[in-house]
Amino acid sequence: MVEFPRIKEDRDTLSHQFIYTTTRTSGMAASQGFNAIIKYDVNNQTSQIHEFGQHAQVAEPVFAPGNAHQSEDGGYLMLFVYDAISEQSEFVILDAKNFCDSPLARIKMPRRVPSGFHGSWMPGEWAW
Repeated sequence: MVEFPRIKEDRDTLSHQFIYTTTRTSGMAASQGFNAIIKYDVNNQTSQIHEFGQHAQVAEPVFAPGNAHQSEDGGYLMLFVYDAISEQSEFVILDAKNFCDSPLARIKMPRRVPSGFHGSWMPGEWAW
């Protein structure tokens, strides 16, 4: 089961090779949410899983492009991960090309980020 599929946003409505989405690994109850993300390669019909552990709850991954001249997966995946044991949320950054490697960054949040938090990241300042 998967939810919240995302692609590199400049590929919306266009042909794309990679899809990133949340999933749960075996042994996870539906009530526990999602503890992993999948990278689908639709051209080669392959997939990779990045699991965060049985006590993790992950939010949808958002793709942030790197250099404009890189491949479609040349960039970063950003997501929130909650650890139910430590009761700690982290903002996690993965290298999209090296999807199964350890995170490039794990930033502890000062308080829990609620499960189901959705969003996109955009450059620039925002005025309220």
